[in-house]
Amino acid sequence: MVCLDIKHKLFCSGIEFPVTWLSDILRCSKTKAHNIIYRKQKFLSEEDMTRLCLEFNCSPNELYVWDASSNYHIPKDHSINSSIRTKEVTIYRSSNQHAKSNQTKL
Repeated sequence: MVCLDIKHKLFCSGIEFPVTWLSDILRCSKTKAHNIIYRKQKFLSEEDMTRLCLEFNCSPNELYVWDASSNYHIPKDHSINSSIRTKEVTIYRSSNQHAKSNQTKL
């Protein structure tokens, strides 16, 4: 399943207060920002996606991840495997420490 994964991008960018930062960028409530970060909100408007892509200097596919643990099975040669990164198991720690990240194919 394709999932929006803003948390990864926020963490890699070193943003200390992601909910506040995201609510400022998207001009939305902190509740909506929290829901986006923790994947409770299933979609973003084109305007929100545009603002994120401009802020992160990225394309929309960099904000999505393929969660292979879902019930969807795709062949190994499917284009989604090369265009969207695979869900990562990441340990998020305080900003003073490094994160360990291992790609998994579930």
